[in-house]
Amino acid sequence: LLHWGQVLVAGGNGSGGSLTSVEVYDPDTNAWFSTGSLAVGRSYHTATLLPSGKVLVAGGYGSTTFLNSAELYDPAAYTWSVAGAFTTAREYHTATLLPSGKVLVMGGFSALLNGTAIASPELYDPATDTWAAAAVPIAARGLHTATLLPSGKVLVVGGSTTPPYGSGSANALNSAELYDPVTNLWSPAAPLTYARTFHTATLLPSGKVLVVGGANNTSGFLATAEIYDPVANLWSPAQSLSTARYAQSATLMPTGQVLVVA
Repeated sequence: LLHWGQVLVAGGNGSGGSLTSVEVYDPDTNAWFSTGSLAVGRSYHTATLLPSGKVLVAGGYGSTTFLNSAELYDPAAYTWSVAGAFTTAREYHTATLLPSGKVLVMGGFSALLNGTAIASPELYDPATDTWAAAAVPIAARGLHTATLLPSGKVLVVGGSTTPPYGSGSANALNSAELYDPVTNLWSPAAPLTYARTFHTATLLPSGKVLVVGGANNTSGFLATAEIYDPVANLWSPAQSLSTARYAQSATLMPTGQVLVVA
């Protein structure tokens, strides 16, 4: 979502593999238009809206390899420019905008690690267009969620130690941890009731976090939901979905309700 209400859709998978094409949706006119293309086709990447209004697209999978490259979209000029590259190529990672304006890229998978999750997070500084190593988390994971809390800490939840291709959700995690960008330290958070990957996590107006659905090897696809209270560091059950689902989207509505679509 761009600053003036338009929606940027960049890359992804198409019939010919990872896409370079980019489109913008204008809700005022209910129309799509094409804009400048990515320099590199990519899928399973992240896109983060920066305070400047630009969008940082980072990592993912290209036509034949995992990517450590990043690009910046300028919506005022409808153009892309190459951004600084991070150290470890990755896909299925998360990117979280911190209160400082830096971006925390966390976890994911890379062929360099022979199919295991990445444990080395990195911080992007848009002021200098550079990346720096962040403290190593307690657990390496990909296909997790990372949610910025009102305290400024980042809640990282679930995920898997192995990628989805071939292994599915066999190694889903029920662990959670907190990253403090002020001290650059990780600390354990209370564990989930259910291990889950391919789930969603939504920050509610109350400051609590709703985690929904996903999958694990024990229970299969999940209809369960849990709510994290960062003040008490506790999870509590929420009403289950009518239909178990994974790899869904979850959107906080202006009413405070959450729309889950798969």
